[in-house]
Amino acid sequence: MTTDDSFDQKPETPRDPEAPAPAPAPEPATPTPLDIDLAPEPEEAPRVTPKVERSATADASAKAASTAAAADVVRPLRPIVRGTHYEWVLAVAGCGAAVLLGAALAGQRGVMPFFNADGTPADPAIVDRIFHSLKLLLRIALGSSCLVAGAYFLQLLDRRPVGDLRVLASRMLAITALALLATLLPIEHRLLKQIYDVLVPLVAIWALMMLFFRVKPRDAGIILFGGLVALTILSLGSQIVAFAVT
Repeated sequence: MTTDDSFDQKPETPRDPEAPAPAPAPEPATPTPLDIDLAPEPEEAPRVTPKVERSATADASAKAASTAAAADVVRPLRPIVRGTHYEWVLAVAGCGAAVLLGAALAGQRGVMPFFNADGTPADPAIVDRIFHSLKLLLRIALGSSCLVAGAYFLQLLDRRPVGDLRVLASRMLAITALALLATLLPIEHRLLKQIYDVLVPLVAIWALMMLFFRVKPRDAGIILFGGLVALTILSLGSQIVAFAVT
């Protein structure tokens, strides 16, 4: 039996597997409404700041702290003498001393209170007038030196600078000379004259101290007190020296 190649069967082409049919798209679900109560929020109540009550102890401690802080700040004190010119002050001191010397040489009863044994005023001799004039000059120098020591006594207490020593000494000379001018007032009674010659010049020195140095009454009193202490020490020292050499 003859076979013909023309009748040979062609190889079968492999068939692709069938793709599965696409699934139908699901229908969009209807959203379920949420059961939420949208009530309006309540208005915020105003905030009340609580008041803090400060006790008396807290106030006292705050004042003490402020006082301590102020005390820590040290302010420099004003010097007793602020100027540097002393010429005009020396001129004032010279004028005062000249008036006192002229009154003593003329025998003025206020400067030279001489009395007789019965208490009546006496006319001093020329030698007594010269001697008393020298005594007045020494009194001016001694009084001004003691007042300079009183100024340093104030410096020791308050830690205040003194300033120019030349200006200080010249002003003390002027203050002493002007204060002694108060003794020109004649008083016929001996005891009253002695009291007047002690108290009135001291008051005049205290007042002139405030005028020349622009200090407070308390500072002027301290300077005057220091001067009296220095005068007392000199007096005791002179008596000790006189007792030792005699």
